[in-house]
Amino acid sequence: MSFNKKLTVKIELKDNSDELRETGSGIIVVHHGLYYVLTSYHCLNPKDENDEVTPRRDDWIIKLWTENGNEIGIKNIKECKLDDTAIIEIECPDIDIVENKVQLFTSV
Repeated sequence: MSFNKKLTVKIELKDNSDELRETGSGIIVVHHGLYYVLTSYHCLNPKDENDEVTPRRDDWIIKLWTENGNEIGIKNIKECKLDDTAIIEIECPDIDIVENKVQLFTSV
């Protein structure tokens, strides 16, 4: 498995009946020893009947998975619809990460 593939996560948005509503992806980064997933706002929120991205309901669940199928615990989510960004603080993922290759050089 390539190094880049190890840093990629699958994002699943499920409704309150556990039905899969949306899927997306993100990339794992490390900043000051903390782990984050960088992704887009639209990966965490559903589209309506007009294909417009709308805020997800409070009872919907976001799940993150590594390429090996291991679930990653979510600590905190910061989203911005305006510039289509999202940063998810995560538990330490169960993958072999070389920190100096995935450092985030901007302020989180």
